[in-house]
Amino acid sequence: MLEWLWSGRGSTRPLGLFRILLILLLWNRFAADVALWNAAGPVEMLLGLTFFVLTGMALVGWQTRRVMALLAAVMALMYFHFGLNLGHAPWTHHHVYLLFICTLLCALGPCGRSFSLDRWLSVRAGTAGPEQGALLANRLFQLQLAAVYFWTAVDKTNADFLSGARLDQILHFHYDGSFLAPVILWTPLVIGAAVAVVIVEYFLAIGILLRRWLPAVFFFGFALHLTFYYLLPVSTFSLTMMAMYLFLLPPERVHDFFDRLFAPPNRPANEPQ
Repeated sequence: MLEWLWSGRGSTRPLGLFRILLILLLWNRFAADVALWNAAGPVEMLLGLTFFVLTGMALVGWQTRRVMALLAAVMALMYFHFGLNLGHAPWTHHHVYLLFICTLLCALGPCGRSFSLDRWLSVRAGTAGPEQGALLANRLFQLQLAAVYFWTAVDKTNADFLSGARLDQILHFHYDGSFLAPVILWTPLVIGAAVAVVIVEYFLAIGILLRRWLPAVFFFGFALHLTFYYLLPVSTFSLTMMAMYLFLLPPERVHDFFDRLFAPPNRPANEPQ
């Protein structure tokens, strides 16, 4: 396991692309919370200003590794201090913790070596090396995905959830009074969905680590999260999990995809030079 984590190098494009997606997810989740108009005092104003400066720098990829490390520290402050310590409930949710972990893992890898201003500046200066780096962060993302599925499945492996009671309570909260309530809240459907979710999550927790299962992992994983996204207000969590699937793909395949995407069109054979 340790050799798998620490050995190997590959394209940094998956990590660079994920960095951009992560910043967009952070803006989607926190931009209104830390905007100036929502600041309760100078501390909140400073937190918001720091958040927007760091996320802006991370988005364009300037001083990327340092900025991502500082942003991870800000996310830790938001989750542990403002959320858990001061009791700001919206920042104590599991999807906020996942965003913090993703920011931290990004900082552990060469996240500025692709799709970044850092890369562009090094190319202009003639000092750019290949878009290659250690795969430690990529593999930690894979383990994080597996851990999320495993522990959420463990949390649901009890009579309350498997009987459909917990899921029924959640669905009642969101669908009571809806014209869809008779269908969505149909007891056999709720029980079947509860059991299916647990089975799929256990499968994903194992399948993520087995390459030959990856086609099925992508199918069931995206089906699960798109269903959650459509039926329940868990959009940030669902999008974060789906973005992390980038790290299940071979890095060189992602690299080659962008090479083909941005390659100039072939000249016709009879076109004058």
